[in-house]
Amino acid sequence: MTWLETLRTRVRGLFRREAVIDEIQQEMRSHVELATEANIASGMDPVAARDAAKRGFGNLTRMSELAYDVRAGGGLETMWQDLRFGIRTLFRNPGFAAVAILTLALGTGATSAIFSFVYAVVLRPLPYHDPHRLVSVVEYRRFEMGLTVPDYLDWRAAATSFEQLAAAATTTVNLTGRGDPERVAAARVSGNYFDTLGIPPAHGRGFRWSDEPYEAARVVVLGDGLWRRRFAADPGLVGQTIAINGEPHVVIGIMPPQVSLPSVAGKLWLPLNLTPQELGSPGARFLTTTGRLRRGVTATQAQAELAEIARRTEKVRPQSNTNVTARVRGLHEAVVSQVRDGAFILLAAVSFVLLIACANVANLLLARATRRQAEMSVRAALGAARSRIARQLLTESAAIGLSGAVAGLVLAYAMTEVLKNVLPADIPRLQQTRVDVVVLGFTLAVSLVASLLFGVAP
Repeated sequence: MTWLETLRTRVRGLFRREAVIDEIQQEMRSHVELATEANIASGMDPVAARDAAKRGFGNLTRMSELAYDVRAGGGLETMWQDLRFGIRTLFRNPGFAAVAILTLALGTGATSAIFSFVYAVVLRPLPYHDPHRLVSVVEYRRFEMGLTVPDYLDWRAAATSFEQLAAAATTTVNLTGRGDPERVAAARVSGNYFDTLGIPPAHGRGFRWSDEPYEAARVVVLGDGLWRRRFAADPGLVGQTIAINGEPHVVIGIMPPQVSLPSVAGKLWLPLNLTPQELGSPGARFLTTTGRLRRGVTATQAQAELAEIARRTEKVRPQSNTNVTARVRGLHEAVVSQVRDGAFILLAAVSFVLLIACANVANLLLARATRRQAEMSVRAALGAARSRIARQLLTESAAIGLSGAVAGLVLAYAMTEVLKNVLPADIPRLQQTRVDVVVLGFTLAVSLVASLLFGVAP
């Protein structure tokens, strides 16, 4: 029997108990009839044969109850009974329930909100094709530096460890037309930038090598947020012209939503369009570089190859490249390294708030359990085992925990919006903070653990 069939049988037994027990008893009676026929065949009197078959099988009512527990989930029925009893008990004490649930809601809501931030910024995998092959490539001399244009072109031409090596430079532009003039964060990127990350535009196309030269026609790719906010999500915008820094640019693509690129927080992208001055400037380190490793190549191997290229470059341009080497590390590590420690410290701090909430609810439950001693004594006198009473109390605490989790999710949703507005805007992937399925699962897990923490004491 598969787990799905088992679950279906147990749920059916939960809601159709009498029908399931009747089926079990009919099956047992058929076994008794078979045993009776076997006894008669061995020479026994029919009455004695039936009595012997019944004695050999045992008490049919008791056996059917035991079979129901095993087959149809008597434990599930008991849990359902405990849960209904626990909810009725809480409704009889609305003041206690409100205080306990509100206390837990504050603890779980704050913890879930901070976890949603940590997951979005630090833990969530990068939304790119084969993100484990993406690396950040920088020059290093006592500290990390951006690349000069000549160094980037040398690395791109000579390095064999990469399928693609793309560059970007952040800038700001004036966007005019279709509304008031606006200063917009932007990035100039190489022709293979979107291909390196493995992100196709939602509309139109990305850049090509033919778009990169300074003499090429002026084109632009818009971020989804800017496209929706300023251009009313007009799909017909692709192919039209907008004014950037007073020059007409053809919109060739719109990037998909919820994509945070390493270069800029989703405004717009221009081709690199390197000027003659930039091409001949060996000291201006303004390029950030992202590479896609070839399959089977590690970041350490790529770094060793670039270091060798850097040693050769030092002889060609000693004025700018003395003691300059390369550093290669995973793109995810590069994106989150500046905020990871602070994010985990914040999560640890808010987790103590949840522990304090659990301690407060445990104290409330202890005080309430003291008043219920007479009830528990009666249950024990009627035959309830200590484990059965403990399970009842834990089920009641689970009802409180789950109710607190639901209220906490509402609070977490509001707090995530606050976090996105009060935290520094340059935190990578901050705007992707949201209550999603992962945060929902985390909240439910936290609520169940919290239920055990404050439910064990009574």
